[in-house]
Amino acid sequence: MKTIKIITDSTVGLTRDFVERYDIGIVPLSYTFEGKNYIEGVTQTSEEYYARLAKSKSFPVTSQPPTGDFCEAYTKALKEYEEVLVITLSSKISGTYNSAVLAKEIVSKDNITVIDSMNAVKNIQYQIEDAIDMMKQGKSRREIEEHINSIKGNQKVALVVDDLEYLRRGGRISSFSSSLGNILKVKPIIGLEDGQLVLKEKLRGTKNAMDRLVQMPPEDTKRLSISHVTNPEMAKKLRLRLEQRLPSTRITIDELSPVIGSHIGIKAIGILY
Repeated sequence: MKTIKIITDSTVGLTRDFVERYDIGIVPLSYTFEGKNYIEGVTQTSEEYYARLAKSKSFPVTSQPPTGDFCEAYTKALKEYEEVLVITLSSKISGTYNSAVLAKEIVSKDNITVIDSMNAVKNIQYQIEDAIDMMKQGKSRREIEEHINSIKGNQKVALVVDDLEYLRRGGRISSFSSSLGNILKVKPIIGLEDGQLVLKEKLRGTKNAMDRLVQMPPEDTKRLSISHVTNPEMAKKLRLRLEQRLPSTRITIDELSPVIGSHIGIKAIGILY
């Protein structure tokens, strides 16, 4: 049998090529939008979803995967693999981790490890990439778990929200604050600290926000994702500036998944590193 199977959730936004190359298991989250239920990455493309979100007055309701979905993924994996390593979206912003842990208690307690990434999207992919490299070196599931737990604090998130209306719809700020902020062209930078969403800074105008993003990553940054919601042109411009400042950093441009993108809104853009 093969040794370790990696399982994660759909919000990471792994490409099909990456998933197939490393045989990654994906347990999808879901969302309800305009009266219909969707499974992320399965029943609707991101392009279709964002096109409707931009025109809609409705706000989606997102849902963690049922425990049974993780049970099914574990049972299937253990037919081919000796062990399972699960890395999920931060427990501070989703119940996905709790579903994964409960499923572990149901299926098996000994050969499944569930890790709370305390992170989101591409920062979780970076944890998965490290796990794959360590598996190639013959490292144990426990050694991989210890390594991932040790790097969580070094991973950073900074997302610039273009339209405060999406934060208002999601209950993050009041209606008055969102209206006033949009009038003043305030661009909040949202981050993750100890796995929880926090307001890091508030800047006036897009230019100031982009200037701040360029200066944030330290010079020894190894991997960086420019993550956005339907904002590819701004992402390309940001990439050119970051490549000039960080020539040794691996930089990619990635679109955020519907579940994550819903809460920060159309045209949002940021960096994860």
